[in-house]
Amino acid sequence: MPPYVIALVFSVLAVIAGWTIRKACITGEIGGSMYYYKIDANPVGFAMAILLRVGIIAFAGAEIAYACGLIGDPILAIQHALPFLPRGRGAA
Repeated sequence: MPPYVIALVFSVLAVIAGWTIRKACITGEIGGSMYYYKIDANPVGFAMAILLRVGIIAFAGAEIAYACGLIGDPILAIQHALPFLPRGRGAA
């Protein structure tokens, strides 16, 4: 896949995650099909859902930097750190 397509896809993913974080902070509610958290009823679940989306933005940023040639492959770094994950994408 060309690097500009990778950067575009992960940019869209980061924008969507950022938009959901903004919306959740304004309304105090965050949820999906399997979970729904209100900041008043379950602040820990709400915070964990926000942190998951922040992690998605961080990973998207790493993939964008990789597509631009600024850093090494973040997938390979994760696979090296967690050896039980299946190998792929050029890993030996």
